[in-house]
Amino acid sequence: SSLCAHAILEQTYVEIPDTWLDARTRDNPLCAGDGGLRFYAGALLRSERGLPVGTLCVLDTRPRQLTDLQRTALQVLAEQVMAQMRLRKSLRQAEAMRQEADHRVKNSLQAMASLIAIQARSADAPVRAALEQVERQIRSVAMLHGMLNHADGAEGVALQSYVGRIGTILDQSLSGALTVTAQAVPARVSAMHAAAIGTIMNEFASNSLKHAFPDGRLG
Repeated sequence: SSLCAHAILEQTYVEIPDTWLDARTRDNPLCAGDGGLRFYAGALLRSERGLPVGTLCVLDTRPRQLTDLQRTALQVLAEQVMAQMRLRKSLRQAEAMRQEADHRVKNSLQAMASLIAIQARSADAPVRAALEQVERQIRSVAMLHGMLNHADGAEGVALQSYVGRIGTILDQSLSGALTVTAQAVPARVSAMHAAAIGTIMNEFASNSLKHAFPDGRLG
């Protein structure tokens, strides 16, 4: 009983000034009786492959006829509908690719950190310290990547949260004789600045452990 079915069978456009007088629609239950549809105009929605996927149509309960300008406008709007559909499809594909890339980056960083931790266990003290520092840096980058991935469009990185998490990583990975605390003002910084801050914090903590607390001294 769909009136649009007739438009889908055509090449581009269908206009029925009075459905009661047209053989295609006069027996259609949607058009019968008072309040039934008496006018139909539909522009075809066509996919990139040329397949009809629907119509953009206007309806009325009384007979009428569109002007040339109105017909052109309806067909232009139909083209815009398809452009919007293609754009939405492209955005969904781009989002799926972004999520896949994020997943791969996250897994790669976690694998790298795990491999370095395994190597550090069997290394001598200087090499182990260097590997542990690299592992902390990778974990910081992974954390930054995760924060950016879940930022929901927010500008930059929340410095206070990021610095606090870096402090937790340092506190858990450095010598048990040391306690690390980290504080930052509530501000947002770019991803580049956040990465630099994370590197500085890692370097600062590693150098402090190496030079300021010799012989297992507490701090």
